[in-house]
Amino acid sequence: MLFNILHAEDPSDILTEAKRILQPGGRLGGIHWIHDATTPRGPALDIRVTREQCISWLLGATFRTDGKVMEFPPYHFGLVGEKE
Repeated sequence: MLFNILHAEDPSDILTEAKRILQPGGRLGGIHWIHDATTPRGPALDIRVTREQCISWLLGATFRTDGKVMEFPPYHFGLVGEKE
């Protein structure tokens, strides 16, 4: 599980390392703050990631994902990637 960390300097490094340590068929779950200025907490909006960025990074790290975004109201969303 990765919680609220993909706004780091290089999120693809984090995802690549997560994939390296997973066994084949292992899953990564990521939860992050929504990209919305009305949320009262969380990192500054200019460093918050979007759902689309997260999906792109998962695919770039060669995780398999259906792109389905889970909503965790009121402030978070989540994605799952699987190592083939």
